[in-house]
Amino acid sequence: MLLSSSPSTSSLHIRRKSFDDGNFHSSSSEPMLAASPSRRGRLSSFDEVVHLTNAYPHHHMRPSNLPPMPEKETFKAEEKKNEEFDDAIWDKTRIWEWYNNLPWLAGMNYLPRTAVNFVEMWDESSFDPDVIAQELGWASEKLGYNTLRTNIPMCLYEHDAEGLTKRINKFLRIAARNGFVVMLCPLDDCEFSGEQAQPGPQPEPIPGLHNSRAIGSPGRRIVLDPSHWYRVEEYVRYMVRTWGQDRRILLWDLYNEPGNPWIFRTTGTELCENTEQFEKNALLLMEKVFHWAREENPSQPLTTSAWHMPDPFFEGDVVVPLAHAIDQRAMELSDVISIHAYCDPTCLQTTLMEISHFGKPMLLTEWMARQVKSTYETTLPTLKELKVGAYQWGLVRGKTQTHLPWPHVAKNYEGDPMWWHDILDADGSVHCEKEAEVIRSFAYPQSKAFSSDMFMDPEDSMLNLEAALEAAVQHAEHEGMVPINEGEEAVVPSVCSISMAAISSAMSHAGLDNTMLQQSGEPDGPSHSRHNSFGVPPNTFGSHMRTKSVEGLDLALGGIEF
Repeated sequence: MLLSSSPSTSSLHIRRKSFDDGNFHSSSSEPMLAASPSRRGRLSSFDEVVHLTNAYPHHHMRPSNLPPMPEKETFKAEEKKNEEFDDAIWDKTRIWEWYNNLPWLAGMNYLPRTAVNFVEMWDESSFDPDVIAQELGWASEKLGYNTLRTNIPMCLYEHDAEGLTKRINKFLRIAARNGFVVMLCPLDDCEFSGEQAQPGPQPEPIPGLHNSRAIGSPGRRIVLDPSHWYRVEEYVRYMVRTWGQDRRILLWDLYNEPGNPWIFRTTGTELCENTEQFEKNALLLMEKVFHWAREENPSQPLTTSAWHMPDPFFEGDVVVPLAHAIDQRAMELSDVISIHAYCDPTCLQTTLMEISHFGKPMLLTEWMARQVKSTYETTLPTLKELKVGAYQWGLVRGKTQTHLPWPHVAKNYEGDPMWWHDILDADGSVHCEKEAEVIRSFAYPQSKAFSSDMFMDPEDSMLNLEAALEAAVQHAEHEGMVPINEGEEAVVPSVCSISMAAISSAMSHAGLDNTMLQQSGEPDGPSHSRHNSFGVPPNTFGSHMRTKSVEGLDLALGGIEF
């Protein structure tokens, strides 16, 4: 979600270094030089950025439910020069080889209609895989989309890392089944509600207010307090380490709109407190996040979106697109450039030309606001021609209420039935069929470019079987399956084992290739088996009965060969 800074905050102010007994003092205050259209390369003023002395405290009590800490010490702060943050950026040959092997990317930023914010999307109490599967099916079939971008709240990692991990994996399976590759975004400064994120049930939306309950990750309080950045490091490293080799993840958008200071009210749009310091810290945190992520050596490229664009509804606002220090640094550190631009096609084309000097592939990871002429008809032709990936904001009208304009824009369109974002209604119907036709004309040729076969390696039977078993749970009761506890002996008659037809149906439901199944014969008569957590060669399931724990339920399977 993009809102550009007000005139008073459109350039980041950086104080020169002056230390006395280890304490910071201001010797002068100067505005950081914005990158004019003629400027190229690194901003020299970044040499004056004060890197906060943020020695991470280790005396904090870590929640017992977090994954084990890395063996090596990773949370000691060090002063790092710009070059050290840049040391692992993909070179031009590598990034263009990666990008040129992709189809044109067309998709959306995704929250289900049942979620008021990303906590409600991912929290155990409200995660809804059925709705997600339905909506991603609509996006694929009705629009031809093949990719999506979604955010993960840090508060849920700290609250229940194991549960969050399972839900992310389930989401990735649903996305792959519907032909989507995913861009994950672990950090986000769009705390438009003005409230710190909390796990558990979320408040209802404020009537008539766009994105009224949006929360940040880790949240502005933590961005403003570097003594807590060790928590951010642990979270980012866990995310990238866990899914850094997962082919279902297309790339990482590490930090959504760093330094975004806006709060949405029914009376208009406000700035958060300590805006100047918040922007400074966001810049420094963004640099560190790139460094932490690169140290985990993911196979996917990294990006952070540049987002400070002119807003026609703010007089005297940003004049030069993406000239803010945060934007320039984000584009320098990113393997692939990603930007947010809710603007008319002329402004967009000019902006894309301006940033092309970086020589990197480009993605438009937020766009589409009808009242500012950021529309499918005016924008998609340019993006397709230039092979700039397109991720519109929103999909299905729902609890985020992003079909309504931003608060400071809404007064100009009171009573206007035109939606701001979103394209589908809650029943799956298309808001405007003409728009859908335009989308399909550009997106359909690439809509099936990513099939589930790309992500479900036939040689990786453990992954395949886990997904199949999870889907097979619903068949177990009908098939007379007897759940057993780990370590117990169980007598499982042949007639009570899950039949090949049930497994085949389950695999089909899970989006897996059920032609892999070969029946090697049902067990003869009653058979005994002890749960052994797949203590056999991973590709072999013969006539012996085996059991596998799926979210607490052990299923006995027999007569299956993968």
